[in-house]
Amino acid sequence: MINLHLINDVVYVFNLNDYEKLRKQHRIVGKIAGSSLTAASMPVILLPEEVYLLVTRKLANVVTLPEITEEPLEEAEKKFKNYTEELYKEEQVVFKEIRRKELEGMIDKIVEGKCNKDKDDVAIIHSKKEILEQELEKSGNISEQHMLWPIVTKHYNELTGKLKETPLTEILKHTTNEKCKVFDDLWNKGYYITSGNKFGGEFLAYLENECIFHPCELVALGRLSTSVKKRTVFAFVKSNNEISYYTLSWFDS
Repeated sequence: MINLHLINDVVYVFNLNDYEKLRKQHRIVGKIAGSSLTAASMPVILLPEEVYLLVTRKLANVVTLPEITEEPLEEAEKKFKNYTEELYKEEQVVFKEIRRKELEGMIDKIVEGKCNKDKDDVAIIHSKKEILEQELEKSGNISEQHMLWPIVTKHYNELTGKLKETPLTEILKHTTNEKCKVFDDLWNKGYYITSGNKFGGEFLAYLENECIFHPCELVALGRLSTSVKKRTVFAFVKSNNEISYYTLSWFDS
Protein backbone atom coordinates (compact mmCIF):
# COMPACT_ATOMS: atom_id res chain seq x y z
CA MET A 1 0.00 0.00 0.00
CA ILE A 2 1.32 3.42 -0.96
CA ASN A 3 1.59 6.03 1.80
CA LEU A 4 0.52 9.56 0.88
CA HIS A 5 1.74 12.19 3.34
CA LEU A 6 -0.57 14.96 4.54
CA ILE A 7 1.37 18.06 5.62
CA ASN A 8 -0.40 21.36 6.30
CA ASP A 9 -3.48 20.29 4.29
CA VAL A 10 -1.39 19.28 1.26
CA VAL A 11 -0.87 15.65 0.21
CA TYR A 12 2.63 14.69 -0.97
CA VAL A 13 4.34 11.67 -2.49
CA PHE A 14 7.97 11.55 -1.39
CA ASN A 15 9.01 8.10 -2.54
CA LEU A 16 10.12 7.92 -6.17
CA ASN A 17 9.12 4.26 -6.55
CA ASP A 18 5.64 5.05 -5.26
CA TYR A 19 5.25 7.89 -7.74
CA GLU A 20 6.46 5.70 -10.59
CA LYS A 21 3.80 3.17 -9.65
CA LEU A 22 1.11 5.87 -9.49
CA ARG A 23 2.09 7.13 -12.95
CA LYS A 24 2.54 3.84 -14.76
CA GLN A 25 -0.11 1.67 -13.15
CA HIS A 26 -2.80 4.11 -12.03
CA ARG A 27 -2.50 7.12 -14.37
CA ILE A 28 -2.12 9.52 -11.45
CA VAL A 29 -0.16 12.56 -12.60
CA GLY A 30 0.14 14.96 -9.66
CA LYS A 31 2.34 18.04 -9.74
CA ILE A 32 6.11 18.02 -9.35
CA ALA A 33 6.97 20.33 -6.44
CA GLY A 34 10.71 19.84 -5.84
CA SER A 35 13.02 22.76 -5.17
CA SER A 36 15.52 22.01 -7.96
CA LEU A 37 16.04 24.96 -10.32
CA THR A 38 17.42 22.87 -13.18
CA ALA A 39 15.08 19.89 -13.43
CA ALA A 40 11.78 18.57 -12.09
CA SER A 41 12.30 16.78 -8.78
CA MET A 42 10.43 15.12 -5.94
CA PRO A 43 8.19 15.46 -4.02
CA VAL A 44 4.90 15.40 -5.89
CA ILE A 45 1.69 17.13 -4.78
CA LEU A 46 -1.60 15.32 -5.46
CA LEU A 47 -5.00 16.85 -6.11
CA PRO A 48 -7.63 16.09 -3.43
CA GLU A 49 -9.60 14.25 -6.14
CA GLU A 50 -6.57 12.09 -6.96
CA VAL A 51 -6.17 11.25 -3.29
CA TYR A 52 -9.86 10.45 -2.92
CA LEU A 53 -9.75 8.07 -5.88
CA LEU A 54 -6.67 6.25 -4.58
CA VAL A 55 -8.02 5.85 -1.06
CA THR A 56 -11.53 4.74 -2.05
CA ARG A 57 -10.03 2.15 -4.41
CA LYS A 58 -7.72 0.96 -1.62
CA LEU A 59 -4.61 1.83 -3.62
CA ALA A 60 -3.14 4.17 -1.01
CA ASN A 61 -3.41 5.46 2.55
CA VAL A 62 -3.18 9.05 3.74
CA VAL A 63 -0.85 9.33 6.72
CA THR A 64 0.69 12.05 8.85
CA LEU A 65 3.97 12.27 10.73
CA PRO A 66 3.32 14.62 13.67
CA GLU A 67 7.05 15.13 14.19
CA ILE A 68 7.34 16.94 10.84
CA THR A 69 5.32 19.94 11.99
CA GLU A 70 6.55 19.90 15.59
CA GLU A 71 9.67 21.66 16.82
CA PRO A 72 12.47 19.06 16.89
CA LEU A 73 13.86 17.89 20.22
CA GLU A 74 17.42 18.76 21.17
CA GLU A 75 18.43 15.13 20.77
CA ALA A 76 17.03 15.02 17.22
CA GLU A 77 18.85 18.24 16.30
CA LYS A 78 22.11 16.82 17.63
CA LYS A 79 21.61 13.60 15.70
CA PHE A 80 20.94 15.52 12.49
CA LYS A 81 24.01 17.71 13.01
CA ASN A 82 26.23 14.66 13.53
CA TYR A 83 24.74 13.05 10.43
CA THR A 84 25.48 16.08 8.23
CA GLU A 85 29.02 16.33 9.60
CA GLU A 86 29.68 12.68 8.73
CA LEU A 87 28.29 13.23 5.24
CA TYR A 88 30.56 16.23 4.79
CA LYS A 89 33.65 14.27 5.87
CA GLU A 90 32.80 11.40 3.53
CA GLU A 91 32.28 13.74 0.60
CA GLN A 92 35.59 15.47 1.29
CA VAL A 93 37.35 12.12 0.85
CA VAL A 94 35.49 11.36 -2.38
CA PHE A 95 35.99 14.85 -3.80
CA LYS A 96 39.72 14.79 -3.00
CA GLU A 97 40.15 11.48 -4.83
CA ILE A 98 38.26 12.80 -7.87
CA ARG A 99 40.34 15.98 -7.85
CA ARG A 100 43.56 13.94 -7.58
CA LYS A 101 42.67 11.99 -10.73
CA GLU A 102 41.87 15.24 -12.56
CA LEU A 103 45.23 16.74 -11.59
CA GLU A 104 47.10 13.58 -12.57
CA GLY A 105 45.63 13.93 -16.05
CA MET A 106 47.03 17.46 -16.44
CA ILE A 107 50.15 17.24 -14.27
CA ASP A 108 52.57 17.50 -17.22
CA LYS A 109 51.11 20.85 -18.27
CA ILE A 110 51.14 22.07 -14.67
CA VAL A 111 54.81 21.07 -14.26
CA GLU A 112 55.70 22.76 -17.55
CA GLY A 113 54.01 25.95 -16.41
CA LYS A 114 55.81 25.82 -13.06
CA CYS A 115 59.17 25.31 -14.76
CA ASN A 116 58.63 28.24 -17.12
CA LYS A 117 57.63 30.44 -14.20
CA ASP A 118 60.65 29.45 -12.10
CA LYS A 119 63.24 29.09 -14.88
CA ASP A 120 65.29 32.02 -13.57
CA ASP A 121 65.58 30.46 -10.14
CA VAL A 122 67.86 27.44 -10.59
CA ALA A 123 67.54 26.54 -6.91
CA ILE A 124 63.87 25.66 -7.28
CA ILE A 125 63.35 22.05 -8.29
CA HIS A 126 59.86 20.56 -8.25
CA SER A 127 59.00 16.92 -8.71
CA LYS A 128 55.68 15.90 -10.21
CA LYS A 129 54.64 14.41 -6.89
CA GLU A 130 55.44 17.61 -4.98
CA ILE A 131 53.52 19.75 -7.46
CA LEU A 132 50.58 17.35 -7.42
CA GLU A 133 50.36 17.51 -3.63
CA GLN A 134 50.66 21.30 -3.68
CA GLU A 135 47.84 21.65 -6.20
CA LEU A 136 45.73 19.13 -4.32
CA GLU A 137 46.21 21.09 -1.12
CA LYS A 138 44.96 24.24 -2.85
CA SER A 139 41.96 22.77 -4.69
CA GLY A 140 41.24 19.40 -3.10
CA ASN A 141 38.61 20.57 -0.61
CA ILE A 142 34.93 21.26 -1.14
CA SER A 143 32.81 23.65 0.92
CA GLU A 144 29.52 22.62 2.49
CA GLN A 145 27.81 25.11 0.19
CA HIS A 146 28.99 23.28 -2.93
CA MET A 147 28.86 19.66 -1.79
CA LEU A 148 26.30 17.24 -3.21
CA TRP A 149 23.74 16.52 -0.52
CA PRO A 150 21.68 13.33 -0.73
CA ILE A 151 18.03 13.72 -1.64
CA VAL A 152 16.02 12.21 1.21
CA THR A 153 12.75 10.68 0.02
CA LYS A 154 11.51 9.31 3.35
CA HIS A 155 11.20 10.81 6.79
CA TYR A 156 13.24 8.80 9.28
CA ASN A 157 10.17 8.30 11.53
CA GLU A 158 8.40 6.47 8.71
CA LEU A 159 10.89 3.65 9.13
CA THR A 160 10.12 3.34 12.84
CA GLY A 161 6.36 3.02 12.37
CA LYS A 162 5.33 6.39 13.84
CA LEU A 163 2.68 6.97 11.20
CA LYS A 164 -0.83 8.19 11.91
CA GLU A 165 -3.52 7.31 9.38
CA THR A 166 -5.71 10.22 8.32
CA PRO A 167 -9.46 9.80 7.65
CA LEU A 168 -10.81 10.60 4.21
CA THR A 169 -12.98 13.35 5.69
CA GLU A 170 -9.84 15.49 5.97
CA ILE A 171 -9.38 15.28 2.20
CA LEU A 172 -13.03 16.08 1.49
CA LYS A 173 -12.60 19.41 3.28
CA HIS A 174 -10.69 20.61 0.21
CA THR A 175 -12.98 19.29 -2.52
CA THR A 176 -16.58 18.16 -3.08
CA ASN A 177 -18.25 14.84 -3.78
CA GLU A 178 -19.29 16.14 -7.19
CA LYS A 179 -15.71 16.95 -8.21
CA CYS A 180 -14.53 13.56 -6.98
CA LYS A 181 -17.24 11.79 -9.00
CA VAL A 182 -16.34 13.72 -12.16
CA PHE A 183 -12.67 12.96 -11.67
CA ASP A 184 -13.45 9.28 -11.07
CA ASP A 185 -15.60 9.12 -14.20
CA LEU A 186 -12.90 10.70 -16.38
CA TRP A 187 -10.32 8.37 -14.88
CA ASN A 188 -12.55 5.36 -15.58
CA LYS A 189 -12.74 6.45 -19.21
CA GLY A 190 -8.95 6.19 -19.45
CA TYR A 191 -7.98 9.87 -19.33
CA TYR A 192 -4.85 11.34 -17.76
CA ILE A 193 -6.14 14.19 -15.60
CA THR A 194 -4.37 17.26 -14.24
CA SER A 195 -5.51 20.51 -12.64
CA GLY A 196 -7.37 22.92 -14.92
CA ASN A 197 -6.81 26.02 -12.78
CA LYS A 198 -4.52 27.67 -15.33
CA PHE A 199 -7.27 27.43 -17.94
CA GLY A 200 -10.17 28.52 -15.76
CA GLY A 201 -11.56 25.01 -15.21
CA GLU A 202 -11.42 22.24 -12.64
CA PHE A 203 -9.58 19.58 -14.65
CA LEU A 204 -7.55 19.18 -17.82
CA ALA A 205 -8.03 15.76 -19.43
CA TYR A 206 -5.61 14.14 -21.89
CA LEU A 207 -6.44 11.14 -24.07
CA GLU A 208 -3.08 9.60 -23.20
CA ASN A 209 0.06 10.42 -21.24
CA GLU A 210 0.18 14.22 -20.95
CA CYS A 211 3.95 14.18 -21.58
CA ILE A 212 3.14 13.00 -25.12
CA PHE A 213 0.12 15.24 -25.69
CA HIS A 214 1.71 18.30 -24.10
CA PRO A 215 5.50 18.03 -24.67
CA CYS A 216 7.02 21.09 -23.01
CA GLU A 217 9.71 21.82 -25.62
CA LEU A 218 7.33 21.63 -28.58
CA VAL A 219 4.75 23.78 -26.82
CA ALA A 220 7.40 26.36 -25.90
CA LEU A 221 8.62 26.53 -29.51
CA GLY A 222 5.06 26.88 -30.79
CA ARG A 223 4.27 29.69 -28.38
CA LEU A 224 7.53 31.47 -29.15
CA SER A 225 7.01 31.40 -32.91
CA THR A 226 3.42 32.60 -32.53
CA SER A 227 4.40 35.49 -30.26
CA VAL A 228 6.93 36.76 -32.84
CA LYS A 229 4.55 36.04 -35.76
CA LYS A 230 6.72 33.35 -37.32
CA ARG A 231 6.53 29.60 -37.98
CA THR A 232 8.58 26.89 -36.31
CA VAL A 233 9.92 24.46 -38.94
CA PHE A 234 11.51 21.08 -38.16
CA ALA A 235 13.83 19.58 -40.78
CA PHE A 236 14.66 15.87 -40.78
CA VAL A 237 16.18 13.22 -43.02
CA LYS A 238 14.00 10.27 -44.05
CA SER A 239 15.30 6.71 -44.37
CA ASN A 240 15.72 7.26 -48.15
CA ASN A 241 17.91 10.34 -47.43
CA GLU A 242 15.18 12.70 -48.60
CA ILE A 243 14.87 15.95 -46.62
CA SER A 244 11.41 16.70 -45.22
CA TYR A 245 9.98 19.54 -43.15
CA TYR A 246 7.24 19.83 -40.54
CA THR A 247 5.73 23.20 -39.68
CA LEU A 248 4.47 23.80 -36.15
CA SER A 249 1.76 26.41 -35.62
CA TRP A 250 -1.40 27.02 -33.61
CA PHE A 251 -4.73 26.32 -35.30
CA ASP A 252 -5.77 29.98 -35.32
CA SER A 253 -2.42 31.48 -36.33
